[in-house]
Amino acid sequence: MQFNKGVKVALVASIIGVGSTSLLPGLAYGETNSSIPQGEQNVSSSTQKNEIATLTQIAISGATLNQSFSPNLKTYTAMVANDVKEVQLLLKSDDQNAVITVNGKKITSGVATTLTLTTGKNDFLIKVADGTEINTYHLTINRQQSNQNELQALTLSNGKLSPSFQSAITSYNVIVENEIKALTVNAKAKDEVAKIKVNDKQLTSKGASVNIPVGNSNIVIKVTAENGEVKTYTIHVTREAAKKEKSASQTTAKTETKKQTSKKDMQKEKKTPATKVTTEKHSFIADKTRAGKNKMEVKTMKLASRKTAAQSQTQSPSQFSAKKMKSTTTATVSFNQQTQSEQRTAFSNSKTQEKASTAILSALATSHGTWNKAFQSDEFTYHVKLSSNVSSVKISATPTYADASISIEDSTNNDITFGDQQSKKIISVVVKNGDDQKTYVLVFNKTIKSKDTDDHTEKIQKQLQV
Repeated sequence: MQFNKGVKVALVASIIGVGSTSLLPGLAYGETNSSIPQGEQNVSSSTQKNEIATLTQIAISGATLNQSFSPNLKTYTAMVANDVKEVQLLLKSDDQNAVITVNGKKITSGVATTLTLTTGKNDFLIKVADGTEINTYHLTINRQQSNQNELQALTLSNGKLSPSFQSAITSYNVIVENEIKALTVNAKAKDEVAKIKVNDKQLTSKGASVNIPVGNSNIVIKVTAENGEVKTYTIHVTREAAKKEKSASQTTAKTETKKQTSKKDMQKEKKTPATKVTTEKHSFIADKTRAGKNKMEVKTMKLASRKTAAQSQTQSPSQFSAKKMKSTTTATVSFNQQTQSEQRTAFSNSKTQEKASTAILSALATSHGTWNKAFQSDEFTYHVKLSSNVSSVKISATPTYADASISIEDSTNNDITFGDQQSKKIISVVVKNGDDQKTYVLVFNKTIKSKDTDDHTEKIQKQLQV
């Protein structure tokens, strides 16, 4: 059975039921020209195709990207200082349906989110998805390593640091008794990631035990920052020599001798007649005088005693007693006057000495250098050895009395500078307190490298480069 073309188009329209009856004339038009206009095809194609979602902005608080942002550039880096422990990251997309994640965590477009940073490299994977299509961006934030290598605290199990600990001062002195054979060093760094070594041994939570020989020795403390920079603190230790002790046998022998002498004296006193009491009294006074008192008064007392005894034969008992008493009284008064004079002199000397001691230091230290001996308030000259790379030294001086003033010659804010070829420098530290004045002298000796040696080294380095 044969159907014409017009019948076929009518059947299709009635079966499918697509569109309205107004389309039918078109379809009919398509009988002679069945193709759809090209413009209508392009509109339909662009509506059905979805574009891949992208970012339109990446911003970091307190940091700058290594390159200007572009949606088509997918890798970025940024650098922050060590003290920056977190940053605010802002991501934005113009696609309202886009889902943005950072290391798998969903964030909101146009709203800043907080990122925590560790020292070194911090990698962040950013994904922008719209349906099944995903755009991926890589962001790396580098946080610099710490250069903090100072101590916050430094203590010893025995002895007292001179001067008192300060983070900026790296040289200290301490004196311990001979009985102290070892010291326990405890130290704490300002930065918890810094490493501390005491005499090249790692410091533990229990501290570091260091054996101390008799005489002078050093304890070297090295603090290494996270970035590898090292700062060295040095404690100059002086352990006193052993004191000479008397043997037990010698002490016992002396005790026994004293006991025997005491018994003999008591026996003599019992045997001595009552008439000799006055003579014994004069003898006792003479013995004390011979121990450092006035010898002339002793002779006077003896002469007076002899004269009194000679006159006793011709004078009555009452006259003899009166003259004897007068002689004894004269000698005693003279003796007491001498004692009072000596006491006044000793008191005057004591006051003079006390007054002179108000212009002394309780501590004196330098930021660099090795001292020839530990500081003591009554020692006024010291030699300090410096290495060749030291160009300046800070002097720290603490007066014993708060009202004393200190001046350090040839210094700026207590800093002493050295020329490249200056091997020796003498600095006076003057302490004044009223009329009192003391001067401490520091003799700095610096190791100087000869110019010929430097030229020779430079020549060898050039040859090696060639």
